[in-house]
Amino acid sequence: MNEETISKKNKRLGYKICRDFMGGVWADITEEEFKITTQRGGLTNKLYICSLPDNVQPHDNQPRSVLLRVYGDIATEAKVVLQNSVIFALMSEKKLGPKLYGMTNLARIEEFVLANPLVTEDIQNPTLSRSIAQKLALFHSLNMPLSKKPCFLNGTMDDWMVKVQMILNQQHQDSDEGFMQTFREYRLANELQVLKDILERVKSPVVFSHNDLQEGNILYNETFEENKKMVVIDWEYCSYNYRGYDFGNHFLEWTYNYNYPSHPYFESNPEDYPSREQQYDFFRAYLEESGERISDETLRAMYKEANTFALASHFLWALWGILQNDMSDIEFGFLEYSAVRFEGYFTMKQRLPIED
Repeated sequence: MNEETISKKNKRLGYKICRDFMGGVWADITEEEFKITTQRGGLTNKLYICSLPDNVQPHDNQPRSVLLRVYGDIATEAKVVLQNSVIFALMSEKKLGPKLYGMTNLARIEEFVLANPLVTEDIQNPTLSRSIAQKLALFHSLNMPLSKKPCFLNGTMDDWMVKVQMILNQQHQDSDEGFMQTFREYRLANELQVLKDILERVKSPVVFSHNDLQEGNILYNETFEENKKMVVIDWEYCSYNYRGYDFGNHFLEWTYNYNYPSHPYFESNPEDYPSREQQYDFFRAYLEESGERISDETLRAMYKEANTFALASHFLWALWGILQNDMSDIEFGFLEYSAVRFEGYFTMKQRLPIED
């Protein structure tokens, strides 16, 4: 997408926030000189690269380009924006994420990291998978100024379920009605209680969790220093949560390709879900980074933990897809995605109980 297809509203928002928070030469250029292009990867938020004109040289160590993140409707509730802003600022201060330049209730400008987001094949790579496990262990060890109660999962699903039920009760255009009728037949409110009952039977430590560790949220540059090669971004869903959710959610991302060039702009390959041995390799790297003892008993418990909480990942993002279809103008097959996630949920549910 080029500059001409970006809405005037978002271009003006980008210009204003860069002018006000960056200052310096950013405050001297006109809106006509201000450059903005889209950045791929955002499914909840819209991402743009904002840049100075070629003939303007930055000074005082100011960057030539920054990333503008315009929050999607699902992420603009006051409490969500506040928590996301606090966490991003802390991660920036700890040098565990991109530098923060400024934020409002509508958007944020942050460091444009000269690294590429991983793709699905990358997170399946054994070496990179172990690095992701080590990075996840580091984040799980952080003590963040948030409520330590694991309210994110049930609270978010309960909140989204209310909104989804309202959507399902509405009339829809023919292209959507087939999906909606299928979702109604699932009796989702009852199924959510079934899911909660399943999760309550599995022990999982409560840790500071990312909750959306998919390939597009992991930046990588082989030329950087060892401890800076991999950067995890996009913390809008982070909270204290059950560790198993981060494991199961990440493993499911092995099966989705979000770079598919035509509608629905993703493809699902459930056969790529990591095997027990691949998951054990991930767990070993995680435990080594955490300084914890590795035993067969621990690995079996983590396997059960991850693959049970993967059910919650399917269910949560299926609800998200229904909401996004109703709220977002991002070009993506949200209802097709929900259908695939619900199908994955019911298929995985049939395999329970997972062997210890």
